[in-house]
Amino acid sequence: MRGRLRSNLLSSAALALTLALTAAPARADFLDSYKAGVKAAENGDWATVRDRMSEAVAEQPQEDARLGKRLYLRRYIPYYFLGRAKFELGDCRGALEAWDTSESQGVIQRFPEHGELADFRATCQERAATLARQVKEAKDALQQAEGAGELLNGLPTPEMRGFWDVGPESLALQSARAGERLEAARKSFAGRGDPADPAALRQTRALAEEARESFERVRALADQRLEEALATLSSLEESLEPLRRRAQRSLANIAYLRPYPPGLADSVTRLEALLAASQNLRPSTSTSDLERLRKNLEDTLNGLERQSQTPPRALMTAAEAFFSGRYDDVLSELDGVDLKSSEAAAHAHLFLAAARFALYVGSGERKLELLAAARRDVLACQAANPRRRPDQRAFSPRFVEFFEAQVGGREGSG
Repeated sequence: MRGRLRSNLLSSAALALTLALTAAPARADFLDSYKAGVKAAENGDWATVRDRMSEAVAEQPQEDARLGKRLYLRRYIPYYFLGRAKFELGDCRGALEAWDTSESQGVIQRFPEHGELADFRATCQERAATLARQVKEAKDALQQAEGAGELLNGLPTPEMRGFWDVGPESLALQSARAGERLEAARKSFAGRGDPADPAALRQTRALAEEARESFERVRALADQRLEEALATLSSLEESLEPLRRRAQRSLANIAYLRPYPPGLADSVTRLEALLAASQNLRPSTSTSDLERLRKNLEDTLNGLERQSQTPPRALMTAAEAFFSGRYDDVLSELDGVDLKSSEAAAHAHLFLAAARFALYVGSGERKLELLAAARRDVLACQAANPRRRPDQRAFSPRFVEFFEAQVGGREGSG
């Protein structure tokens, strides 16, 4: 009877053990995580150490000098290992927090591992100082790049319009590239993380320094090219002066042909407009614009000179004397000169009439013989060319009135 009872009990125990062994495996507890973490530490697998020790402290945060769970009977110092893992992975802040927790529980102080903490902490302080310096260097580089970028504010100026965006490596393109590097540096610094990633800081500094150097290079090139452009502009402006004088002489030489024939009138209008433009240059006039103006002025002047016949030298000299106010020289130059061309004769008598009238007025209107001679010159002018009239832009209003009075058969006002 007793033997049968004992046999039944043994069978029940065996069945229970079999059922326990064939049931679903039990969930791993903190000790399993801790032991796996210690094993990973022996292999230098610090990421696994961090993960397993984080699991262990989540379930059992209290360290123990001699853990009795499942007869482990060894020290349980997960915060030490968690700190060591974070230290090896570069997270000094997390490592110090874990070690502080470990020391606050008063267990780690009993074991040799505690002696390592002073060295680890010193290393972390060095790392923190290095990281702080790297953060400062990256930030300083970024600020310097932004300051260099401000050197380009307001560019291009009107004077730079002729070269700012010219060429495959234009200053405009270089400036845009520098701006892109600066923006990339800003993004790298903003994404540095906390604690900052040294690689992101190195990238920030490199990009910022490239941007700064590019901005400074663009500014230096802009100043250099502006100086060259201004020198070229000055040279071109100087080259315009002889053309201006030549154009003014040509216009004066053909003034006697007024009113101009249609073709010549168009050339005169173009030349006068170009001459005015050359005398009223804006500070923003580009080199290319000035070169184009110079060419147009020269081409138009050459065309005008081909169109107009050169007047007799005596008439040219008299015209210059008249417009200079030397009226006696007009009389001495033209009186008695035989001009073959009726047009030249008409202009000669026009200048004689105007000069004598001016001398008459200048005498206080006492020398009536000058007035009479002026009347005869007006009539001679009309006889040579009935269409010839004094240009109101070149002759005084009083003389124009006198001339028209003689043509109309009325007594001049004198």
